[in-house]
Amino acid sequence: MAWFAYHQWNHPTPLVRLNALKERTFQIGLVLYMFYYYESTGLSYLVSRFLEGGLGYPVENAGRLVGLTSLLSSCALFAYFRYSRLITRKKWLVVCGFTIAAVLSWLMTRMSPDVSQDALLLPLLLRGLLLLFIVLPVANLTFRIFQIEEFSHGYRLKNIVRQLTISFATASVIIVEQHRQAVHQSRLSEWVNPYNPNYAATAQVLASRFISSGQSPGQAHLAALASVQRIVTQQASFLTALDGFRFMMIVAICAGVFAVWQRHID
Repeated sequence: MAWFAYHQWNHPTPLVRLNALKERTFQIGLVLYMFYYYESTGLSYLVSRFLEGGLGYPVENAGRLVGLTSLLSSCALFAYFRYSRLITRKKWLVVCGFTIAAVLSWLMTRMSPDVSQDALLLPLLLRGLLLLFIVLPVANLTFRIFQIEEFSHGYRLKNIVRQLTISFATASVIIVEQHRQAVHQSRLSEWVNPYNPNYAATAQVLASRFISSGQSPGQAHLAALASVQRIVTQQASFLTALDGFRFMMIVAICAGVFAVWQRHID
């Protein structure tokens, strides 16, 4: 990357003109883009993991729920294009967008393992609004200083930043997830022992059900242990997703504070 930047900076006809980075407004716009792509990628990953791993939704049901809520949120595009011109300071749209990201992350942390599908609609609808409240006004603030030729180079640079941010967001969120998954798995597994009366009662009930279905006592005992292990894994996935949403809430708050703090954009 360093070699590519050096090469493009000194090349007489570069693929990407890096001199756009000299513009303060463009610099701020790239940082806001980075915050958005980090939030969008992280939330997309966590929502899928929460629905499938934490709540046990089949892939097709999770995809249908996420897709339909995103489609409904996209209908707000018409309202944005109609009324956004009335807001002279687009920066506050961006601040509102990161506030929405923080609120929906907070709402997801309040979910219980038996949450209904209706309770998931509001945060998923809010997630679809991030594009309207962040990307569109940021694009207007970032690229309006360029002429057509310079715009194309600036947009190429933005796309490079986009891909790097998506890769970094995916990697970092997975690292957080793996760490918290190991922590919750270890803590929950401590309760799976014969000295815990709750575990013993649960294992006995499960074994009785398997015996009544025609299995031998030995097979029923192994099946009960496997069922308990699946319950522990699902509960660990659920708690891990909640931790991930708390992490994304902190990132959204930092992004909102950064947007409020800027004086070179309006």
